[in-house]
Amino acid sequence: MSSRYCRNFRNGRAHQMPPVRYLRRAPILLLCFLLLACAAQQDKSPAVTPTVSLGSSLAQHTIYVTTTIGASLHNDGFLVALDAETGKLRWQTNTAGTIGIPAVGNGAVYVAGDDGNVYAVNATTGQKLWTFQRTVGVSDNSGYDGYVALSGQTLYVNSDGAAVYALDAATGHQRWVFSLPLAGAHDHLYTTPSVVNGTVFVGSGAGLYALDANSGALRWKFEPNGGLGGVPVVKNNVVYVGGSGFYTVYAVDAQTGNQLWHSQAAGSVISPPAVGDGMVYIGSTDQTVYALNAQTGSLAWKYATTGNAAQPPLPTGSAVTLDGDMVYAGGQGGGFYALNAQTGKVMWSKMLDSAVDSPPTVAFGAIFVASDSGTVYTFRESDGAPGWSYHANGMIYASPALS
Repeated sequence: MSSRYCRNFRNGRAHQMPPVRYLRRAPILLLCFLLLACAAQQDKSPAVTPTVSLGSSLAQHTIYVTTTIGASLHNDGFLVALDAETGKLRWQTNTAGTIGIPAVGNGAVYVAGDDGNVYAVNATTGQKLWTFQRTVGVSDNSGYDGYVALSGQTLYVNSDGAAVYALDAATGHQRWVFSLPLAGAHDHLYTTPSVVNGTVFVGSGAGLYALDANSGALRWKFEPNGGLGGVPVVKNNVVYVGGSGFYTVYAVDAQTGNQLWHSQAAGSVISPPAVGDGMVYIGSTDQTVYALNAQTGSLAWKYATTGNAAQPPLPTGSAVTLDGDMVYAGGQGGGFYALNAQTGKVMWSKMLDSAVDSPPTVAFGAIFVASDSGTVYTFRESDGAPGWSYHANGMIYASPALS
C-alpha cells in the first residue's frame, strides 16, 4: 500500500506520514486506514442507471485501471481490465497497489507497484510477462511508489526515492538508471515522466529535470524555490508543470530549461496540465480549475468545483482533461464537470460517489472517470448521459488507460 495515501497538503506543501510498514507502531493511523478501506467497499452498486450505449466503436478496446487498498490491508491492489463498451470484467491480476497510471503498448500493460516491482502484463490475458525489482531510489521514508511511461520499446519508470529507470519494454532488462541529486524534504518523485523528442522530463520535489532518453545523461535542471510536485506536460517545445511553492505553475523552455513564465493558484498543482488552443488548463488543490494563457500565464477564467464528498486521503485538486472545445474536470467534492474551454461555462455536471483525483479519459465520444472509492463511471461526451459503471475491489487514484 502506497505511502502517498498519507500525504496531507497543508499550506501548499506535502507532509509525509509513515508508510504501511510503520503502522504497527501507530494504532490510530492503522484504524484510519481500515476505515478508509472499509468505506471504499461499502457501495458496490453505485447509483448510476445506464441510459445510453457507449457505441460499438469501443467493442475492441479495453479499459485498464489500477487499484490499491482492497478489502483488507493484506490485499494491496490489482490491475483490472474492463470491456470498454460494456464495462464487463475481462480479467484482473495482482500487481500490488499503485497510484500510477498504467502504460499500454506492445501488447502489454505496464505498472510499477508499491512492492518495489515493475510489472509487464499481457494486455489480452492478464498473464505476467516479466517483473523488475527496483533497488535504487526506493525510499524507506516515502514507500515504494512508482510511475511509468512507455516510449517505443523503452519503459521509463520514476521511483519515489528520486531515481529514474529505463527498461527494455520486451524483457524488463535495465538500460540505465539515473539518481537525482536530491536531499532532505524534497527527496521524492511522485509523478509520471514525460518523454518527448528523445528527452525524459521528470518533475521532482526539488525541480524539473531533463534527461537524455537513450543514455540517462542530465541535459538540464530547473529548480525553483518550493520545488515541484506536478506532472510535466510538453507542448510546442514548452514544459508546463505544477508546483507547491509561492508560484504553482511554471512554463519552461524544453530545450534549455529556462523559465518562460510562472503563475500562482491558491493551492498546489499536482495533476497534469491540459494544453491546447493557446491555453493551459490546471486543477489546483484549492478545488478550482484555472485557464491560463499559454504564452503569458495570465488568467483567462477559473471555476470552483463543489460537492460534499469526504476529504480524500490524497487530495490532488481538480484533475482536468481537454478534448476539443471542452474541459472535463473531476473535483475533490465528488463533482464532475464539462466546461466550455473558452469561457469556463458549465455545459453539464454529475455528482459521483467520492472525490476524483485523476484526469478523466476521453475516447470515441465516451468519458471514463475513476473515483477514489473505486468506481469507474462512463458518460456520453455530448450530454453527460450515463453509460456503464463498475466498482473495483479497492481505491483508484490513477486515470483509466485505454488500449
